Amino acid sequence: IAARTRSVAIPWRLLLPLLALIAAGLWVALGNAWYVMWDDVKVSGIFDPMLRREVKIASDLLGWHSLLVEPETAEAAVMALLPQATDVEVTCRPVPALCEIAIVERVPALVWVDGATAYWVDSSGVFYPAQGERPDLPVIHGRRPVEGGAHTLASIRQGIAALTVLG
Repeated sequence: IAARTRSVAIPWRLLLPLLALIAAGLWVALGNAWYVMWDDVKVSGIFDPMLRREVKIASDLLGWHSLLVEPETAEAAVMALLPQATDVEVTCRPVPALCEIAIVERVPALVWVDGATAYWVDSSGVFYPAQGERPDLPVIHGRRPVEGGAHTLASIRQGIAALTVLG
């Protein structure tokens, strides 16, 4: 008896699109273009290179797949890091992965020196750590006001606003 060989018919018309779909899925899952790397995060509104570095790290965007990035979480993390910021906006695009962090900083109206610590105070009375010397700003020496203290923060804010208007 002669052995019969049977040829196997491969359904190429179905197999090729399936292979293309698998390849596309692997590219999306594993391709470098989809992951947020150091150079893919741009920070604007801050000019200090060390502070830009800290913002990139604090945003927790680095190393994430661009489809899993949460801009709202990054905004909250940067706001927690920067008390001098009034607004932070994070925008991301998926491919190639790119995130932009736009920061609007407070404009200091005066310097408040409490002992050895200097603070900048904006026109609305918000205190935040000084980030250098500002000889162009008026300087107040004394203890920082405490809510409910003898000098309430509201009266200090009114005084700061008056000083700001007078220049």
